[in-house]
Amino acid sequence: MRPNTARHLRLVPEPPLVLPEGVTAAHWALERTHWQNPRLRSLLGCLKLLDGVSESNYTILYCSSLRVYEILREVQKVARLLRTEFTRYLESPSPIPELEQERQQAIQATKVFEVTVLDPIEQIDDSVPEDRLPEVRKLLCDSLGRIHSFLRECLGRFLAADPRSRHNADYFLSKRFPEDIEDSEWLSSSVESLNAYLQGLDPRQLSALAQTVRNEELLDDGPTWDQLAQYVEELSETLIPRLKGLLIQRGIRVDELELLDNHTAEIPRICALVSEIRSAGQELTRRILESTPATPPEQQQSARNLKSCQEVYGLQVGDLTANLASTVEDLRVFVGFWLENIRRRRALVLKKIPRARAVAGSEPSSLPQPEQG
Repeated sequence: MRPNTARHLRLVPEPPLVLPEGVTAAHWALERTHWQNPRLRSLLGCLKLLDGVSESNYTILYCSSLRVYEILREVQKVARLLRTEFTRYLESPSPIPELEQERQQAIQATKVFEVTVLDPIEQIDDSVPEDRLPEVRKLLCDSLGRIHSFLRECLGRFLAADPRSRHNADYFLSKRFPEDIEDSEWLSSSVESLNAYLQGLDPRQLSALAQTVRNEELLDDGPTWDQLAQYVEELSETLIPRLKGLLIQRGIRVDELELLDNHTAEIPRICALVSEIRSAGQELTRRILESTPATPPEQQQSARNLKSCQEVYGLQVGDLTANLASTVEDLRVFVGFWLENIRRRRALVLKKIPRARAVAGSEPSSLPQPEQG
């Protein structure tokens, strides 16, 4: 006879819910059903709506107007939900002291948030003039991040104060940070790499080349132009792709994005002008030299034309090269300051984690599920 190998599953009961002194199970059931769970569902619903229009600031600044209005409508929908649904679930005092404290703080925070963030967003309609669309884009860049942070902050605080998550506040609170940490780590690493690369580009070398071109009015092939062409090629083929790769990353603030975008557009523009003007000057010089003046006056005029061509085009290339050196130096300074700001913001995000974990226990538990019905 074969032994019975069937396994018997044992259901391990969940640990009893520990409520504060003076709070009965009936009190908590009423609070959970009518206020706490609806609050959590409201915040999670708003976050889900924002996830559908979560874009980088660069995308918002340069996407089509139809996409801008699509993002705007979703953000306005979240704003209306915060004003009506979420605030309604903050009306009743909670018998749980921790939840009551968070409720009062949420009320005050929401009042300020409505004035500073929600009001400007809700005042925009679909008939915005085309010349005001850039303002709407910038406002969306600023508002999306602030609304998202507000929602996650409120959600984390209410979850931490929930008796069901008493032993797992670390899990819930840490959920507020992974995306921020991932974005800040990646952005910090990318900007740090860019900063190290820029330190190897010496704009003084470019300034010296510009002065040489101005003084000698060089258009012919030679060591000066070889160095200048190599520098221009390095900027066009290595630096600009790095800058464009940074533009699409998350976590870049609007003012930083504008400066980065300006440099990304300006440097290749100047590089192209340097090459085009020198090519045009060389072509004109070739034609003058290939001409065969028959008389001495014509020969003298040809020499004057050649000298004028060298002067005009040489000075233009020299001025553009000096402008390019100044732009690269500005970029080096900006990236240095930008990297420091990113590190400070990253440090602030990471600093919140130990504070959140200070209230955490060690036993895992599951996320509070919405009430049915």
